[in-house]
Amino acid sequence: MKTAISSRWDGTEYLRKHQLSPLQIDTEPDPGLALVVTIPAHDEPDLLRTLESLSACSRTKDAVELIVGMNLPEGSPPELQARHARYFEEASRYAAQNSGPGYRIHVLDYPALPKRHAGVGLARKLIMDEAVARFGRARSRLGIIACLDADCTVAPSYLQQLVAHFRAHPKTPACTIYFEHPLEAHFKDPKLRGGIVRYELYLRYYVHALRYAGFPHAFQTVGSSMAVRCDVYQREGGMNRRQGGEDFYFLSKIMTLGEFSELRSTTVYPSARISNRVPFGTGRAMSDWITGEQAAWQVYPLAAFDSLRTLCPRAPQLWKAPSSDANGIGWIAPELARYLDHNGFRERVDEMRANAASAATFEQRFFQWFNGFRVIKYLHWLREGGQAQIPVETAAGALLRRGGRLVSAAPANEEFLLEYYRRLDRGCEPLQPIDTR
Repeated sequence: MKTAISSRWDGTEYLRKHQLSPLQIDTEPDPGLALVVTIPAHDEPDLLRTLESLSACSRTKDAVELIVGMNLPEGSPPELQARHARYFEEASRYAAQNSGPGYRIHVLDYPALPKRHAGVGLARKLIMDEAVARFGRARSRLGIIACLDADCTVAPSYLQQLVAHFRAHPKTPACTIYFEHPLEAHFKDPKLRGGIVRYELYLRYYVHALRYAGFPHAFQTVGSSMAVRCDVYQREGGMNRRQGGEDFYFLSKIMTLGEFSELRSTTVYPSARISNRVPFGTGRAMSDWITGEQAAWQVYPLAAFDSLRTLCPRAPQLWKAPSSDANGIGWIAPELARYLDHNGFRERVDEMRANAASAATFEQRFFQWFNGFRVIKYLHWLREGGQAQIPVETAAGALLRRGGRLVSAAPANEEFLLEYYRRLDRGCEPLQPIDTR
């Protein structure tokens, strides 16, 4: 007789509270389902290339499913609806031809999402919720939900390494996956290549600068390169419906749970195409670069992270030092102290101290408040207050020099810098200090 499973992890309680649309998959999953890769697709001509890349992956011993969510907002133009119907037919045909025991592809149709919420956040939520239901029916406790985009390809080890990573790190709630934008596709267009090199360099510089500052939740937040445990996804209320930045807000919340990890042993290759669908992200950044709205890729200078460095590593000290005592927090940089005071810092810290039994508990509560979103707001506040931004290659080189990794003050080529940061992020240490003269 089968043992009854708890609604805490089988999805029924979560879906009862958070499900927005009727489930579309009614087939039984394979026994031992361990991984579901979710792929939102809106007007994606390269979707089959993404599916082919996944089908070419080395298979796992566990069952894997792909869930593609083809989506359009209600009232879309007729020509867009026609393309949607054609892409849906092509993907459905591919799924039928390439599904089998242990590896199944589901192509779902959402042809009229409510215009108010239509976007990548809602699309991700709908298919991630389908994944919750699949794991519930499979009685699967491992339950990994991975997020990919419909214009990405992956390394052949992608599926195997995802399953292996969560098994090797049983306490990790989620992970970010190593990624690289393919540069070869833009080799003939130096403007495009220069743009994507600088954009990816910015992404990597920003995370490394946060680590330099001692911020404990310094990880990439790229929607096409992340995965989360099914039970954690449910417990945290699922994906949000933001039309852009849904990945940042979702992962920023998960990171504060602790034990967040990085999967470095495989690679996702996101597209570097131009797009204006969302207000930020790769597509929008490339669009601004090509149209000349960014003459150089400007980023926050190292001085901004120096100010964060006065707080982040020493935040646990606030548990003992009353925030109302000016001398007790005199070590915080003046500009950061002013920003914190404008945001109710002293009152919040007093509240945290009153409800924390230890420095460790206080630290967790503090960084749930002073999270990635609040850090970005602080950096914006500095910029609006007159702190100049600088070219990304200048900032990225300065950070490497600060860590003793570059020994020359001479400017370094942005492609050289990107490859250096990639090596760091792949875990290719130790790297010898390099003289760029």
